[in-house]
Amino acid sequence: KVCYMDLLWRFFEKNRSFSNAARVLAKLADMHSTEISLQQRLEYIARAILSAKSSTAISPIAADGEFLHELEEKMEVARIQFQIQEALHHQCSHYSSVQDAISQLDSELMEISKLYGEFADPFKLSECKLAIIHCAGHSDPILVQTLWQEIIEKALSDSLAMSAPDRMQALSLKMVTLGKIYAGTPRYFPLDFLVQYLEQQVCSLNWDVGYVTYTMQEIGVPLPRLLEVYDQLFKARDPYWSKMKKPLHLLECIHVLLSGYVQDPNKVATFERRRFTNICLDAVSRYLVELQSISPTLAVQTITGSFKSLQAKLERLH
Repeated sequence: KVCYMDLLWRFFEKNRSFSNAARVLAKLADMHSTEISLQQRLEYIARAILSAKSSTAISPIAADGEFLHELEEKMEVARIQFQIQEALHHQCSHYSSVQDAISQLDSELMEISKLYGEFADPFKLSECKLAIIHCAGHSDPILVQTLWQEIIEKALSDSLAMSAPDRMQALSLKMVTLGKIYAGTPRYFPLDFLVQYLEQQVCSLNWDVGYVTYTMQEIGVPLPRLLEVYDQLFKARDPYWSKMKKPLHLLECIHVLLSGYVQDPNKVATFERRRFTNICLDAVSRYLVELQSISPTLAVQTITGSFKSLQAKLERLH
C-alpha cells in the first residue's frame, strides 16, 4: 500500500493536481506502518505543504487553505516527535524500553499529549517537555522554571569532565540556542529566575563574573531589561550571596554590565539612550550609598572605586 500511494502522489504532482498530491502525501505521513520511518514522515509532510501551497497559489479555495494550516500544525508536532526520538538516540541506551520507544515513534505520528505523557515525561526529556508546552500554549510558571532548572543541571552534569572554560562555553551555547527560541515569549523564558539561578551556579563554580550578562546579551535580551532584573535581585537581599562568601557578586555583575554599555553605547537604541543613562546614574548613586554603609574591606573599596569611575563615564555620555 505504501508503494502504491508513493506512486500515486508522484502521478498527481506530475499532472499538476497539487491538492490531490498533498492529500495523498498527508495520508502517507499519517499511515500506521513500520515501513515508514519518522524521518520519512517529516519529508512527506514537508512535501505535502509544498503541494498544498502550489495548489492554493493556483486556485485559492478555502478548504485548501484550511488543509495547509492543518499540515503546518502537524509539522510542528511532528518536529517535536523527531526531537524526542533524537534525544532518546543520544541516550545511547540499550534498555529495551528506550529501543521500543524509538521504534514506536517511527510507527505513527502522535498527538502532542501522548508525546508528553508517554515519552517526554517518563524519559525525563526536559527540553522536549518545554517544546511541547510552548507548542500547546500551556502556561504553568512553576513547571517552566523546573524544566529550565533541569536543562541547566543536565548541561552542567554532561560537561563534568571538561575544563571550566569548556563547561562555560557548553552551557552558554545551550542557553543561547534555547534562548533564541523562547526569549520572545517571556512565560517560557522566565528571565528573573534564569538570571538568579545561573548566577548562583556561577558563584558555586567560581566562573567569570560577566558570564551570565554576556550570555543573556548573546540571546538578545535588551540591556535596560537586564539592568532591571539585576537591580531587583540586588534589592531582594537574598542571603545566598553572603552564604557563598560573595556578598558583592551582584554589584560586580552590574558593574560589568554597565561598563559594557559605557564602552559601546550602541548596545542601547539611540532614542532610549538618554533615559537609560539617567537610570544607570540613579542606580550607581544608590549602589555607592549602599557601599558606604558596609565595613570598608579591600573588596568594598575596589568596587566603590570602580563604580565612581563608571559614574564619571556615564556623566560624560550625557
